[in-house]
Amino acid sequence: MSLLSPVAITRIGPLGVRSCSSLSWPARSQSTSHHQRSGRCGLSNQVGLPAGQRIRAMAENTTSDGATAAAPSAPEPDFHALDIRVGTVKEALLNPKARVPAYKLTVDFGPEFGTRTSSAQLTQNYSPEALVGTQVVAVVNLAMRRIAGVKSEILVLGAVSPEQGTILLQPRVDVADGTQIG
Repeated sequence: MSLLSPVAITRIGPLGVRSCSSLSWPARSQSTSHHQRSGRCGLSNQVGLPAGQRIRAMAENTTSDGATAAAPSAPEPDFHALDIRVGTVKEALLNPKARVPAYKLTVDFGPEFGTRTSSAQLTQNYSPEALVGTQVVAVVNLAMRRIAGVKSEILVLGAVSPEQGTILLQPRVDVADGTQIG
């Protein structure tokens, strides 16, 4: 079941681009979404590319033939369906079950949302000690997903650079845990 209609969010899995139109996780047998097959998301030409080229093409906003792709757009109400909030990392532990080095994060979103966990591939730029006490921005209304043995209840947001790794999105000034991003 899709939580939203078309949104400019892409998930990449072992079968390639999984979804550019939905925040739900399609069944493993699905390798493309309706919007990819119809070409409406601007990423449809990249589904057949090897993973490294596909990621670079998405980062550069180009199609497989090198043309500039139109940025996917989301109707305003769909963006507002995402519940994006600020929380403070209370615990960061290396996840030994992860194929790609990752931390199990425990993030406090204040009394309304409480503490939630996530798996995050942040080991290139952050030590566990540096993460504890750091405020992060996360989507809190996605369905729970088990990732490398971790109950991932939130999606911690970051800028992903092939050269620099993942850089967390953070408020410049500390705000109350649970503060909504809008």
